Order: sequence, then C-alpha cells, then structure tokens
Amino acid sequence: MKNTESNYKLARLCHGYATLMGEITRRYEVIQSMIYGGRFTGAHITRCEIVGLNFRKIAELIIFANLIGHEEVYASLYPTYQSEWRLSQIIKRIKVINPNYYPKAVIYTEGTLPNGEQGIIVDNSPEGQWLSEDELVGMYNDCGDLLHARNPFQDAVDLDEFDAKFQMWSPKIEALLAQHQVALVDGVHQISCILSPPGSHEHSVEILQLREV
Repeated sequence: MKNTESNYKLARLCHGYATLMGEITRRYEVIQSMIYGGRFTGAHITRCEIVGLNFRKIAELIIFANLIGHEEVYASLYPTYQSEWRLSQIIKRIKVINPNYYPKAVIYTEGTLPNGEQGIIVDNSPEGQWLSEDELVGMYNDCGDLLHARNPFQDAVDLDEFDAKFQMWSPKIEALLAQHQVALVDGVHQISCILSPPGSHEHSVEILQLREV
C-alpha cells in the first residue's frame, strides 16, 4: 500500500512537472516569434512588454515547477504557500529545505559506462551557457520594471537595451531546460527532463532513484 501511494505521488509529480514545462515552451515560442519571427504589435514598446511578460512568466514557472517536488514539506512549513507570489521569497524558502532545488543543465549521450556496458552518460552542461539562478532573478526583476507604468518624470525605458537582454536570455533558457535534472527534497529522487522539439509539447519527464532507502 505504501509503495502504491508513493508511486502515485511520483506519477502526479511527473505529470505536474510536464504540464508546467509545456506552458514554458509555449511561452518560449511566443518569445521566439516576437524576437526572430517577424511578429510585430505595431509599436516597439508593446512588443517589448509582451516579450518581457513571457520571460517573467517563464521565471515564475521554472520556480513553481520545482515547488511541485517540495509541496508537502513546503506546505508543512508555510501553510499559506498556495497564495505565495513573491518569487524571491519562494526561492528563499525552498532553499531552506533543499539548497539544490535549481535545475541543473545536463547533456545526455549514449556511450560506454564505467562497467563496460552501453548506456546513457550524463555530463554537466558548461556553466555560462545556461541561465543561472542569479540571472533568472535578475531577468524577473528587469521584466517587472519594464511592465510597470512609469512615473512621467522618470527617464524613458531603453527598449534597445531590453532587446539585447532578450537575445541574451533566450538561448540561456533553452540551454537550461533542454535537458535538465532537478533534485527532490527527499535526497533520494530527482527529476530528469528532456524537452521535445519546437511545436511539440510532449516532454519526457522521469523520476530517477539515486540510492536505495
């Protein structure tokens, strides 16, 4: 009975994680169409606002996707978790229970394992190519500044600067999520996720057991 309940929870976690990854990829496709696909809203500012909104949503979804894996522990510590919306506060609280919560970009390749058998080799993706936690928080805050109405006495938003940031963030998000792993709070399991090609939202999400319990 206990194993059945555990398997149900893990299956629910996989489904929830895949659902949020699907929303991320749909928003990423909107961003790509605005930056590189020629879609235009009629004004530079409104195009930047749409792109900025979706980058900000992606930042939230990356964190909320990880929160799925910590839901029970998180809820026991913070009963009002379902109404929490401040990204920095959520990150701070998650790191208390799991410092390794942030997705780890990896590269899966087929090859020869140390035991001589053929299998999947997992290597860490080089740092600097994918969006770090600090960069994600910075992206979230920058996009918030773009979306809020500005005091008329303030300087105008530098839209060209935001265009440059968009083109920097976009490939780093893809590099972070294309193939990644996420450690769960129990220290026993981790999520392994491979995103499907553009246009398809059937992502591969598995729970890997790291050690016997």
